[in-house]
Amino acid sequence: MLGEISDWQQQILEGPPEVVVPAAVFVFLILIRVALALPRPIVPELDGLEEEARHWISERIDEHVEDLTAAYVAIGVQAEEDDLPPGFALRIDSFIAGLLQRDLDAKDVDLDLRSAIREFVVLHRAEIYEDVVTRTREHLAVA
Repeated sequence: MLGEISDWQQQILEGPPEVVVPAAVFVFLILIRVALALPRPIVPELDGLEEEARHWISERIDEHVEDLTAAYVAIGVQAEEDDLPPGFALRIDSFIAGLLQRDLDAKDVDLDLRSAIREFVVLHRAEIYEDVVTRTREHLAVA
């Protein structure tokens, strides 16, 4: 069977351009049609829930910014603007694991939002770090 297909392919490629070009266009159109007919991956619409999760986490950061600032000052090492002070990353991890999760369990948060918050914490941890450091430095500058 493969030998016959190979022979047929060779005959088509050796044919005159009047045969090869329409055959190539036909195959190309069939491939496009097949590609369009393939099922698309289903992406859940979490934009609204993601924004709610981001807002909920932002509120928790605002609630605990004084404690975070105190921990930042207690470290005593002034880091460069782009660097995270040594030891403060551990404090942020503690904030995420302890306070955020504890607040999430203690407050009356619906199941979908709770799931979105946990997903946001996992997928956007770097953003949370950046947000905590930014707000801590802003609070320190004001105080």
